[in-house]
Amino acid sequence: MSYCPYCGYQISQTDARFCPSCGKALNPQQVSTPRPLSSAQPAPNFFNHPGIGRAPPPVQSAPKMQSAFDIRTILFPSERIAWELDSKEGLIHRHIDRAYMITNQRVLALDFQAGRVMISLPLRDTDLVVMDRHSSSTSYGSGVYHQGMGTSMRSGKSTSVGSLVFLTNGVERIRLNGVGDPEGVKSLFTTVKRESMQNES
Repeated sequence: MSYCPYCGYQISQTDARFCPSCGKALNPQQVSTPRPLSSAQPAPNFFNHPGIGRAPPPVQSAPKMQSAFDIRTILFPSERIAWELDSKEGLIHRHIDRAYMITNQRVLALDFQAGRVMISLPLRDTDLVVMDRHSSSTSYGSGVYHQGMGTSMRSGKSTSVGSLVFLTNGVERIRLNGVGDPEGVKSLFTTVKRESMQNES
């Protein structure tokens, strides 16, 4: 049995490329080490892992509105982002709180404020289901009135909105509500997953 050299998580898959717990990139030499991290041993720096040739300098204590997360530190050189969605906090100084991404290798849920990977799902083990799909309409109106008489015109547009549910082995891992064009995202996910599996074979 193998263990993640970063968080000590026990990895059951012998060909795992990412840690199912912390999401960090692994290489065969590190995964083959059959020893979890000791409780007395300090956890490795988040930015030092084999997926990046050069680690950025340690993050200094930054103001709340700035992100302590550099996305380049958790992507393989060959990994590309195909789709992303972020949520923002704040009224005046808005900053990214969490982000969700589909790459050509996996699905990621990122905590930008803590600078960590919350969930990392390999594409080959992940399915995407669209739920609660409905239409959302926005209406615009204008008019001209003079001496009690007038005319008005209204126009609008309708968009499709729904929830994206990412599953592994039939278990819900990530749910994103209120996503625009959910069927388009699912079609993109299907294409990226198919191409990824073809490249692996």
